[in-house]
Amino acid sequence: RVYLARVLRVNSVFRYTVAKAITEKYEHVFDKAAVLNSARHEKERKQRKVRELLFVLKDVKSLAKSSEEDKSSQRVRTLTTSLDKMKMKCSSAKYVQKTYNQILYHMGRDSLTLPGRLSNVEQSLQSIQTELKNELVQIQNDAKTAYDQTKVEKEQLESK
Repeated sequence: RVYLARVLRVNSVFRYTVAKAITEKYEHVFDKAAVLNSARHEKERKQRKVRELLFVLKDVKSLAKSSEEDKSSQRVRTLTTSLDKMKMKCSSAKYVQKTYNQILYHMGRDSLTLPGRLSNVEQSLQSIQTELKNELVQIQNDAKTAYDQTKVEKEQLESK
């Protein structure tokens, strides 16, 4: 048995060619290179994760420090916002008051001149009305004259 195993090993060595040996070694090297690349990639991924966690830790520490300062700065921002709102309301109120005073002034001035303008309009209306009545009377007279002439001409034509 031992002899048979040795013979099989020797025969397998003889059947083993150089090209086959090189191919197997390349495959073995490629497998090891793939394992090495996988390990490098895993190392880089873990280092990136550590950097991210350190960054988050730094942010959390800075937030913890600034939270005390942040309360007072938040109060200042709130007061500033309230002050700005009050300034806007004040300027809006001044604008409304100015507009109101202008309207009041114009209405007061118009109330003084309105009776005079109203009487002028009434006078012009009465003069137009009188003018229209005169024109209507003139048209009526012309129509009556034309009617009378037409009647006379008709009678003359009938008598012929």
